[in-house]
Amino acid sequence: MGITPPVGPGWSPPPPEECVESDSYTLFLTDADPPVERVKIRLTNGLPGMELVDFALVHETYYKRQWRTVAVADSSHDNEVHVHQYGRKTDRRIGKPDHICPIGRVADVTAGYDLAYDRVVSDWSTNRRRWHDG
Repeated sequence: MGITPPVGPGWSPPPPEECVESDSYTLFLTDADPPVERVKIRLTNGLPGMELVDFALVHETYYKRQWRTVAVADSSHDNEVHVHQYGRKTDRRIGKPDHICPIGRVADVTAGYDLAYDRVVSDWSTNRRRWHDG
């Protein structure tokens, strides 16, 4: 059975049995040794065409001998791609998610991933400062 998600606000990823979750990837953001900034990437593709149907980008910083979440961009809920910011003092989400783009069809997930990648990976130092001050 192929993926034919409807266009519009009712779109949601296909059921798990129609998806393949790729391996998780870790991208280190600096040349520090040992590493202190990383992004963990999770991608889920739909069958049979292997279109990107879900993702998460998790920015973490090594602080006080443990990895702590700084920001998470995802497409997992609310029919949109957005970024959740976290605070150093509480290790919890702070504020409302920062909306990146709506998801109305499967192609929007790929476009949203590209935008989220820029927001999390390219702007990692901005996210880190916000986390530290939050």
